[in-house]
Amino acid sequence: MARRFLSMVIKGTCIAATGLVLSGCVISQQDFSRLQQQVAQQGRMQRQMRQDVKSLRSSLQQTQSQLQQKIEATSSPVRSTQANLTADMRSLQVAVAEVRGRVDALERRVDSLARTQANATAQLTDLTSNNTDVALPENATQPSQLQAGPSNATNGTPAEAEAPQTFDSPQAMYDEALAQFRKRNYQNAQALWARFIDENPKSDLVPNAYFWQGESYYQSQNYARAVLAYQEVIERFQESSKYRPALLKQGLSFYKLGKTKPGRLLLQRVIDSAPDSPEAGRAEAFLEQRSN
Repeated sequence: MARRFLSMVIKGTCIAATGLVLSGCVISQQDFSRLQQQVAQQGRMQRQMRQDVKSLRSSLQQTQSQLQQKIEATSSPVRSTQANLTADMRSLQVAVAEVRGRVDALERRVDSLARTQANATAQLTDLTSNNTDVALPENATQPSQLQAGPSNATNGTPAEAEAPQTFDSPQAMYDEALAQFRKRNYQNAQALWARFIDENPKSDLVPNAYFWQGESYYQSQNYARAVLAYQEVIERFQESSKYRPALLKQGLSFYKLGKTKPGRLLLQRVIDSAPDSPEAGRAEAFLEQRSN
């Protein structure tokens, strides 16, 4: 291209020179040499510019490749962590669902046994009432004693069901439940906290009541029901002061049920979320003891 440009310049110069000759002027050798130098310099500049453009393109491609590698290196641990968290959450959900299923099955079994017992009692009552001459075995229970409820000593009729205890305020009911728990009357405490939640669903003490219900079940070694009570706090009251204690005790309850994986996940969550908390210290001590 430079040669073509030089040729065109020379031709133009020649034409101009011819005109100058015709007009009585002749181009000097010095001027011609200067034109050649300018053309050569422009050719070098063009080649340098092409080289610079090529170098810039190569540098841009290299930078883009390095940036993509950094993005992938940064996002891969994030994606891996998210995947692990998702898997952990699913594992915990499955574990809670399994416990809930066990509790539901147990409740159905209890209901079935209660109906069976009621039917057997009714059949025995009918049998003895329709066959007054049938002699019962010695020390056998009389039909009147098989009916539900204690007998009234004055007239022999079944006594009315005992009226539920009354309280001056929701706080008084809560305090009584706590007093029953401290006396180790865990069944009474659990029943009072259940009643408290039912009658005062908007109270600020509801998360505490759920937690202490779980504690009542835990102390009674009913770990499946404890898991479900703690789950109410974990799912619904994450801002409550009982949230971390519920995580800790649900983790311990899972260990009691032989479900090591969800138990360990919950205890590790306590440690990671608040490493300086008393619950984290207890979780660490428990895990360390299990590893020894």
